[in-house]
Amino acid sequence: MVMDKLSRVINIKKLIENMDVGIILLDHNLNFLLINTEAANLLNLKNYTLEKHIELDSINDMKQVKSILNQICENPTNFKSKILINPSNCPYQFLITSILNDLNKIDYIAITIKSNLHQIYPDFTRRQLIRSISHELRAPLLNIQSFLETLIEYYDRLSEKEKKEFLTIANQETLRLSRLVDNILNSFKLNSNYYDFNTVDIALLADQVIQSYQIKAQDKDVNILLEIDKVFYIKGNYDLLFQVFSNLIDNSLKFAKYLSQIIIRIYLYCPANNFSGNFFLHNDFNHYLRIEISDSSYGMTLEQKKNLSQKITASQNKNYLFTEEFGLGLYIVNNILLQHSSFLYFKSESAIGTTFWFDIKLKY
Repeated sequence: MVMDKLSRVINIKKLIENMDVGIILLDHNLNFLLINTEAANLLNLKNYTLEKHIELDSINDMKQVKSILNQICENPTNFKSKILINPSNCPYQFLITSILNDLNKIDYIAITIKSNLHQIYPDFTRRQLIRSISHELRAPLLNIQSFLETLIEYYDRLSEKEKKEFLTIANQETLRLSRLVDNILNSFKLNSNYYDFNTVDIALLADQVIQSYQIKAQDKDVNILLEIDKVFYIKGNYDLLFQVFSNLIDNSLKFAKYLSQIIIRIYLYCPANNFSGNFFLHNDFNHYLRIEISDSSYGMTLEQKKNLSQKITASQNKNYLFTEEFGLGLYIVNNILLQHSSFLYFKSESAIGTTFWFDIKLKY
């Protein structure tokens, strides 16, 4: 009987955790009992745990909701069981459900959070998207145009070596333009939720990404290594995760020193339980894979680390609209990781290098 109840609790927790809407459960004192990944993403609470006490007032998007919650707690019988509110200047809808006991007192309050940003700002979203895409495509197009015009105008005066060099650069820019178009298409695919999740052999995926970068790495005398002690399987989208690895390795190659190495480490990681012991018992199904990509580069300055941290934090908000100063690469990586209930982190030390990492749940 006890095991049956525990099994049901575990299944309920898994169900809530994997829902595509934000779910928050509060007690009668408005203390957090549960917050799922989607709610944490929407409210930008990626480092939040229930062990760290937090006030509703400290969450910007919840301030207007708290007054309603206080009224419900003070007079629970005067309110309907469900209340839908749309706070002003807030891109979310909150559905509040009060759960009363036999004495008509509050036992729990459930809050469902759903984004409606694109309904509120459809024209702004469209303009922002067009402007960002135009900026990303303009640079390689201008470079191609410049080199081809130079070839046409000075063809008879250029040496064969110079002609080949100009054509090589124009070709490289064409390839970069093709990658940018792929990134744009991927961003549309992510925003439309048009993708399938299946079982993924993470070691096989990492190995195939490494193979695709061998020639580019050899040109810079960089060795790409994979450190993994066993076969691991996760539930995800192979092509999207390939894009994450590809973007991060491409970034590492860009800044890696000559005759250096890039190391991909994949290992088991068990984070602290994010759920209250009074509500859910600690269980061992919260196992994750940590995936690190480290390079031997010159590292980042304090200002560079601050800027990158701000960009990552902004783009980890599902309602974030990518802009030209942030670039498509970071936007794509963070959107893919959000679809896999994960976040991107980094650390960098001057003259040593930079490491990016993220955690993904193991598939059992």
